[in-house]
Amino acid sequence: MSKPEGHEHDVRAAVAGAEAGRPGDFSTGAGAGRGGASRAEQTLADVRCAVRGRCRGILRYCVICNYICPGLKVLAPWAGLLFLRLLIGWEFLDSGLEKWGGENWFADIQSDFPFPFNHLPAELNWQLAMWFEIVGGVALMLGLATRFFAFALLVVTWVATVAVHWPAEWHSLAELWQGYVITDEGHGNFKLPLLFAVMLWALLFQGGGRLSLDALIGWLWCRRR
Repeated sequence: MSKPEGHEHDVRAAVAGAEAGRPGDFSTGAGAGRGGASRAEQTLADVRCAVRGRCRGILRYCVICNYICPGLKVLAPWAGLLFLRLLIGWEFLDSGLEKWGGENWFADIQSDFPFPFNHLPAELNWQLAMWFEIVGGVALMLGLATRFFAFALLVVTWVATVAVHWPAEWHSLAELWQGYVITDEGHGNFKLPLLFAVMLWALLFQGGGRLSLDALIGWLWCRRR
């Protein structure tokens, strides 16, 4: 008996499909398995390449740091505090010069000053703030009596924060945090004085550094002895 023509056609199609690797024939499972394995191997190779690239980047970073860090350690006592002094000194000097050419508005907030400044005349408070900002700003820029003027300007910053920048009332840390801004939007604006206070704390503990008049005076004093 001869096989049906339809059956022979199906067999020939299956064989042709196996040779060509087309989906839908009886070799589809093996071909798909090989394709899936190939894609997995390619993905794994890509991951390994990415990891190796990242490791090389980290290694280069470590090597660069090993060369740079000793230089930074050498420069730190000389330049580490110089730019900090110049920045914070200029900010206080600029604020003091504005008071010098402006009108005294401390009388409007005299009752908000903390003790003992709330018992001093408004004009005296104005003059104290103005001259400490002017003289202290110049002194910080030059590195002269750095720790003294850092402490004095910390007091000025504390008084300004309490009287002007601190929120009038707050009932949670979330409400208080709304005052950590530059521009007052009804919740205070203590961000800038807080940043100034942190910078002044650094100068209070570290001094003016080697590029300062304090260091020069200390060196001359040691030579005299």
